[in-house]
Amino acid sequence: MFRRKNVAKGLAAGAIGGLVGTIVMTQFQSAWQKSSRSLKGEEESQPEVMSSSAQAEETWGIQTGTEGASGSTAKVYSVRQTGAEKEGADKKEQSGNKENKEDDNATTKVAEAVAKVGGKHLSPGQKKTGGTIVHYAFGTLMGAAYGVAVELGSRRIRRNQLLSGLGFGAALFAGADEVAVPALHLSQPPSEVPTVKHLYGFASHLVYGTTAVAVCNATRKFL
Repeated sequence: MFRRKNVAKGLAAGAIGGLVGTIVMTQFQSAWQKSSRSLKGEEESQPEVMSSSAQAEETWGIQTGTEGASGSTAKVYSVRQTGAEKEGADKKEQSGNKENKEDDNATTKVAEAVAKVGGKHLSPGQKKTGGTIVHYAFGTLMGAAYGVAVELGSRRIRRNQLLSGLGFGAALFAGADEVAVPALHLSQPPSEVPTVKHLYGFASHLVYGTTAVAVCNATRKFL
């Protein structure tokens, strides 16, 4: 049970909870992204099934060539194979460009906007660092706000820790990701975002909320 209400202690406990929640949320997002990349890699690595006649044609297309000076046959790669390699390279380049665009998320855009106010231009590496700082600062700030709200609010808020955490995470997802960020033109409108990304964001915020609330409550008991 909490002792007498103290805003400073609630703010401190909430900030600690928000920071830890952000760390856990980041690890969850990293694991999600690795799993997604792994699944995509398995799909792309599936071998293409060719008929025996197509395989024979491919072999002749590769090996048919001119006699070298030593009498050995020089392999001349067919136009079809060269085209396939080019297509693969083009896809890889397009994928890289897409990843670079996705790297410019809301946090990096905020960091860049703050730097522009100070008359500075961030390099790609600085944008990434700035985005990380914004990410952790925002998570810590939201945790502090929760700590203050719990300190001043009804005891019902802290009676059920799990429900409070889920509610906190869901409210933050709806208010920030679905409303504030698109309204500030830091991301696409929700209607243009794939469903899987909505699920990714929602799940991430639930992890953040439950962790932040648990740590906030545990920390407050010792303050």
